[in-house]
Amino acid sequence: MARKVDYSTSALRDIEQMRGWLSQRGAGARAKERIRLILKAIRTLGQDPVLWPIGAEPGTRERIIEEYTVVYSVSPDTNDRRTAGDVHILRLYGPGQDRPR
Repeated sequence: MARKVDYSTSALRDIEQMRGWLSQRGAGARAKERIRLILKAIRTLGQDPVLWPIGAEPGTRERIIEEYTVVYSVSPDTNDRRTAGDVHILRLYGPGQDRPR
């Protein structure tokens, strides 16, 4: 079952910052491949959103992709791959990046 995947304003900003960091001058082909893999994995969260573990924040789940952590919510999050709802990407955190408290 395909679900809608949408993005918060913060997530879109995080993605742009990730792209900027990984595509800076001299970053190389591997960095560009990381961008592609991260964005593809985010888009595919709609295929099976409850596959990934519950997140640190209530009502969220997290998937680690290429050392970046995608924080998202599922509405409704039934914990059942057949009935789980749409996906809302909340944030994307880079390796070692602090999270707001």
